[in-house]
Amino acid sequence: MMRSKVIQQLLRWLIALLGAGLGVAVTLGALQIYGMVQPNQPLPLGVLLMAYIGTAALFGLIFYFLSPKIIALCVEGGTALEKRLDHMSFGQVVSCTSGLIAGLMIAALVSQIFRFMGESMFTTVLAAITYVVLGVTGITVGWKRAGDVTALLERMPGKLSRRHKKGEDEPRLRLKLLDTSVLIDGRILDVCRAGFVEGEVVVPAFVLGELMHIADSADAVKRGRGKRGLDMLDKLRKEGKVPVRMDETDYDDLTGAEVKLLRLAQETEGVIITGDGSLQKAAAVAGVTAWNLNELAAILRPAVMQGEEMQVQIVKEGKEPGQGIGYMPDGTMIVVDGGRKLLGETASVVVANVMQTSAGRMIFAKVK
Repeated sequence: MMRSKVIQQLLRWLIALLGAGLGVAVTLGALQIYGMVQPNQPLPLGVLLMAYIGTAALFGLIFYFLSPKIIALCVEGGTALEKRLDHMSFGQVVSCTSGLIAGLMIAALVSQIFRFMGESMFTTVLAAITYVVLGVTGITVGWKRAGDVTALLERMPGKLSRRHKKGEDEPRLRLKLLDTSVLIDGRILDVCRAGFVEGEVVVPAFVLGELMHIADSADAVKRGRGKRGLDMLDKLRKEGKVPVRMDETDYDDLTGAEVKLLRLAQETEGVIITGDGSLQKAAAVAGVTAWNLNELAAILRPAVMQGEEMQVQIVKEGKEPGQGIGYMPDGTMIVVDGGRKLLGETASVVVANVMQTSAGRMIFAKVK
């Protein structure tokens, strides 16, 4: 604790010293302008000293009192940069770094031209702006061309791409990003228990926030859905079948958890696991991989052939006279012709037809 206070105080004095240096630079620039306007009226030495000392002290005090906010902003910026770098692949880091270096090299060449104009505050500021603009431009171009750099690295003999880590020959497992619908659905827990999900499972903070908002809803149905999603997330974390991590990344310029999830998936090259068909279509448009648990459930339904015999418990009456309704273990409805008289009993039936509707699969059978 004591060491932390000492370091913080040292940082405040260093920032104050930086402010004093800025005050001296401002005074120097003002005196250069005065010299151009009044070349025949030089200022006395005492005035010059008072100007330098006064502005240095003034700027130093201002920066000293502002130093806590400056330190906090630097810490927040460093944390945000660390999170962004953590989500970037090796190819993206190499591409952005190369773009930054190229931009700064071009800025250095351009700034040489300004030296022919003479050393002044104007040329110094102009050179600084050039460095900033070209540096940011280099990073932007590097980010956009990260895919080409990654492909180039993958073709290198040393295999320095993001697919190879710590000398391993197997590709890095992609992050699995969960959305609100898949947590509320709950089947993701069974899928993880069965070991069909590999790699790290990530739940973004904005998804958790949306779940909490639903759980606090005045509507009883929505409130129950939200609480179910929170319970499923708690079970998923406690069971430890797969590593689950909460991600604090957020995007203030975007609204809606789905849009933010797509952006996060693009930046991390992760896979979205959802139960929302609309989100899956949006992910396809955005070039993001999305797995829909409803499609998985449909694929895993047991195949039923026409003429096949099975045992079905008739649980209720059908819409047509004489019909009974039963269900397969996966929830598929079976309409049994002549099954009404066997209500509450288990009957042997023969499959007559299998239909695929927009609501799902439906089986028509008759009592054997």
